Amino acid sequence: MADTIEYGATIADTPAHVAAERNLAARELNISSGFKGGLERVRYGSEEREIGAINHEAIGRPVNKRYDRHLTSVRSRVEQLGVQVATVINFLPIRLVSDSVLDSLRHASITNRPPKDDEPYSFFYFEEVFYEPSVVSPDSPPIAVDQHPIILAQEFSKHDRGVFSFIGLPSDVEDEAWKRRKSREPQHGGKTYGEAFEEKRQEAVQWMLQQVEYGTEAYLRNVAWTVPQKASARRLLALGHIKTLPEGVDEVKDVKQVVPTCPKCQRRSEPGAVQCTNAGCGWIIDPKRAYEIGAIGEEDLALERLTRDEVKEMGISQYVAETRDEKKIRLETPGAVKPKSEVALRLLEAEDDRKRMDNQALAEAVQGKSPSEV
Repeated sequence: MADTIEYGATIADTPAHVAAERNLAARELNISSGFKGGLERVRYGSEEREIGAINHEAIGRPVNKRYDRHLTSVRSRVEQLGVQVATVINFLPIRLVSDSVLDSLRHASITNRPPKDDEPYSFFYFEEVFYEPSVVSPDSPPIAVDQHPIILAQEFSKHDRGVFSFIGLPSDVEDEAWKRRKSREPQHGGKTYGEAFEEKRQEAVQWMLQQVEYGTEAYLRNVAWTVPQKASARRLLALGHIKTLPEGVDEVKDVKQVVPTCPKCQRRSEPGAVQCTNAGCGWIIDPKRAYEIGAIGEEDLALERLTRDEVKEMGISQYVAETRDEKKIRLETPGAVKPKSEVALRLLEAEDDRKRMDNQALAEAVQGKSPSEV
């Protein structure tokens, strides 16, 4: 395992304003009355922090006692049965991000990087269960559904070629007896673990060769290699699948000669800057690069200046409501309105569900039911 890189996986709040709102509540609503002890991890943009866990009832927020009781019951059951660790093996030279939202306000978020060029793979793993609020019917109270590690792990492997997930520890992949064992996990199609592992490795090689083919063709049209295409070429060379780097992969523009003019303030910015450096401006000059270096998040409006193919390649298509190619079509279509992103639609659905449950609780209260029954 010395040749691999380990990164843990966590479940974090998203989008960022959910975590920010919690922090704001803790600071502005007298945390001395609402702090219940302990810490919870929340995500702020691209980083995770620990803040004091908030007692929402103590600071005047609605608390669903029936859901809390059900959540306690489900957690107790899971503790008795135990939790099986699930691992994700990444053969690809790209960072993996789940595009499946587990519910309207939270999604699986991982902290990892792709393997280095000469590493066989990188991996990360899930150890904890994620409890997802759900409802059986519009008139029923919410219940807690336990999403186990393998479900979370599969969100990163079922959409990507060259990504392998399984129930077990990262060290299992070095065990010859494990490789010979027939998998009972549906995603492996009845193969042995070793066969399924090798199949995903070969898929990764084919994906990288395809990226190199696209990059070579684009370069002949005087289009620069993309970051994933360059990474694929370098990894294939390091692993011995190609003998030389294709032309153009190592070309680097002299950023000292690139002095961008900001479209917003019409003044020259710093050479190579992705964001306008003039005081009071801050316009994102290069949205793609700004996202890659963490200067902006996946919901920044600057990303709408990219194409749909670009945001799909970056793995954030579900967060971007409308890209520049789609905007052009909308403006040419009479009566067309700007759409909402997939994530925004899920948030609206969640808000509608919350209002419906609040109305139901109010109706029950009017009918004379006690607060403990609501």
